[in-house]
Parts: sequence; C-alpha cells; structure tokens
Amino acid sequence: PIFAAMAALQPDFCHINGDSIYGDNAIEAESSQFWNKGKKYVTPPGESVLPAATDLAGFRLRYQYHLEDPTFASFLANTPVYNTWDDHEITDDWGPAMIAAGKGQLLEDGQRAFFEYWPLTGPPEEPRR
Repeated sequence: PIFAAMAALQPDFCHINGDSIYGDNAIEAESSQFWNKGKKYVTPPGESVLPAATDLAGFRLRYQYHLEDPTFASFLANTPVYNTWDDHEITDDWGPAMIAAGKGQLLEDGQRAFFEYWPLTGPPEEPRR
C-alpha cells in the first residue's frame, strides 16, 4: 500500500536507506500478515517457505520476492532511486565479527546480489562503494 501512495505523489526520487531485503529470516509461501493476507510468493521447488539467504542463490531469491510485487515494481519503474545497503542486506547486525567467524562468503554473496538487482555504480577503483 505505501508504494501506491508514494507513487501518487510523483516524487522526484526515492532514497532507500538500507533494508531493501531481510536476508536472515524465513518467509512463508503464502503471507499471513494482515497487510498481505493470502499473497503468494515464489519459493524454491518443493519448499513451503523462502528460507533465510545463505548463498548467492538465496539472496537473489530475496530480491525476486520483493520485485515480484506489482506495486513496488511499478514504483521502481517510474521513480529514480538512490539506494544504500546495510546489515540487513546480509543478516541482522552484520559486522566484522562475522568475517572473523569465517562467514566472509555470506558478505560477498549478499553484496553481489545487491549490486545485481540495484543498478548502482561506484567509482572505477571501488565499484561496490
């Protein structure tokens, strides 16, 4: 509902300040949330939930999950967007301790999916900046 209201205002741009996905929770194939009751989502074959993202394929499914919402997709198609990523694009409270714990690949996969689904380009010397 919020993206329809925002689109009606015809904004010059939208800034998404992180949390464009939540990679660390499971999502039911059919929503039980009151604002989405009955809405069905893509889940992996044979699965009843979209599991937490643990690899590149899982992160890609998260972005697909959000982009298949027609109201959100329409808003994005008609509004310039500036986006930044934060911890939830990987997992809640992501930080250096996760790399020290050997989970650096999760960061790599989450960042890669973010840049695949958001057409952002940093400076040539730091394209993921």
